[in-house]
Amino acid sequence: MTSFKRLFVRWFWFFASLGAFMLFLQGAYLFKSVLRDQQRNAWDATENMASNLVRYLDSELVKASYIAAVPYKAETYFPEVELLVRILEDQVEESFRGSLPNGMHLRELERLRGVWEVSGLYNPDGHPQFVTVRELEGNEYLVGIRMDEKSLGFHGSSLVLPVLTGEDGRVIWAENGPFGRHFALLGWVDREMLNCSSWSRGRIDDGRAYWAKCFRVQSMRLLVVVPEGEILGRVLSGSAVPIVMSFMMLGILFLFYMLWRNQVMPDVRDITDFFKKMEKDLSGLRCPEELSQVIDNLSKDVENRKSRCRLEELHSVLSGLGAAMRVLWSQQEEINAFGEEVAAMNASLAESNDILRKREQIWGQTLQVAKLVRSGYQAPDEVGRIADTIREMLSAFGVVVDRLEGDTLIPVAYSGYDEGLPPEPVNIHSSLIGRAVKEGLIWAEDVRKEPGYLTLHEAVVTEVAMGLSHMGRPVGGLTVSFTERRRRDEVMLETLIPVASVLAGFLDASKSRQEIRESYYYLLPGPEAAGDNRHIPQRDGGAPKPHRGLCDPNIPGPW
Repeated sequence: MTSFKRLFVRWFWFFASLGAFMLFLQGAYLFKSVLRDQQRNAWDATENMASNLVRYLDSELVKASYIAAVPYKAETYFPEVELLVRILEDQVEESFRGSLPNGMHLRELERLRGVWEVSGLYNPDGHPQFVTVRELEGNEYLVGIRMDEKSLGFHGSSLVLPVLTGEDGRVIWAENGPFGRHFALLGWVDREMLNCSSWSRGRIDDGRAYWAKCFRVQSMRLLVVVPEGEILGRVLSGSAVPIVMSFMMLGILFLFYMLWRNQVMPDVRDITDFFKKMEKDLSGLRCPEELSQVIDNLSKDVENRKSRCRLEELHSVLSGLGAAMRVLWSQQEEINAFGEEVAAMNASLAESNDILRKREQIWGQTLQVAKLVRSGYQAPDEVGRIADTIREMLSAFGVVVDRLEGDTLIPVAYSGYDEGLPPEPVNIHSSLIGRAVKEGLIWAEDVRKEPGYLTLHEAVVTEVAMGLSHMGRPVGGLTVSFTERRRRDEVMLETLIPVASVLAGFLDASKSRQEIRESYYYLLPGPEAAGDNRHIPQRDGGAPKPHRGLCDPNIPGPW
């Protein structure tokens, strides 16, 4: 994965390198083409110069022949013929023109027979001459012709610069220019270049490069020089259009990049920032409500970014994204509502399960008491455990179970009340539990406002008093105390009603046993017969409760 900037730079340099490579190939091709054309022109110019030189020398040879034929008539004619000497066996027999004395012995004439050569040996001032040995009018003559630049027929060219040298490389003539002056000042042409049969590269004193090739003309050398700078100039002029087009292409690419960076990239960057923000906001959510709120905020953010977007395509993308966010928000709201319903149902089920569990536990204890009662077993501890279970399951502060004897309610078992003093017997006509025995049920939401309430503990705020009756007869009462204010709870009452029924049966059965025992008390030995001599502790005093469950054995009862 790569960014547009890196992609653009990569392709920009690819196209730039490709353009430079193509320009290099085109330049190399143009250079070779121009060089080849100039070499061809140089070859043509060399052939023309060579042929002109030969014609010139032949015409001068005719003049020399005329002078040799009638020397007395041509003394002042044909000044180009500077040397005309008749020779005999390598000696000067007679000198018609020039400064060679008669009888002078000449050496190396054999190599001049039939060919022209440039030499300054036969001229007093050392000026080079075209010399040759030819047969004229039946005799051998040494002929010397003065060099004439016009005879070469060179009309001047910036790309073809001739240099005429002798066989030994001595410069005879050079064009009037920087390259010609260079060779003229040297006076000699390097032997390697003189014998070069192909084009070779060199430099003059000022550093300019040239290409040169040497041609043989008679016994002379004609060096043709082609300046490299002129060739490069023509190459560049020929490559001007491709170079301009290449730069225009690079300029178009650069303008496209600027357009993308200034017009497209801000919107692309804005969308990228939005997705980063969305990722950050969505990560770490803890509840569906937060997700719904985040989606709503993101939807509003999309609308704001869409209003700033300038490109139609990206605007369409943001519109689609906004529509998707709205649909997602709507679905999330439905999911949240469904989740709330499920949570409420779960809470209700949990509450129901808790109530059922409490009822099951309370009713289990109650059922155990009921079984014991039916079996005739005396179970004071079971009543105490029922009181403990009721208090724990209903989160009550305290529970008291009273049995009715005459007009007095005597505590049978109690639980809670900070393990303080045990409850005392109360009169049925002057207490809240007594009213409940007569009325059936009293829910005292605030005990301080209820008439006849006897304080069990200072912390009690709400109290539920239920009368216990069996076979239509009142047999006792059940008191459940709370330290916080509680409203009437039908579910709690539904839980307590079966328990109250079993407790009523238990108390009635216990009372029946007591009556039976009292009718046979005279059969019991010792203090058992004195059933009315036991002390009954008072509700506001007495010794602390020794244990939870049934009351102290000192309290009168059927056990």
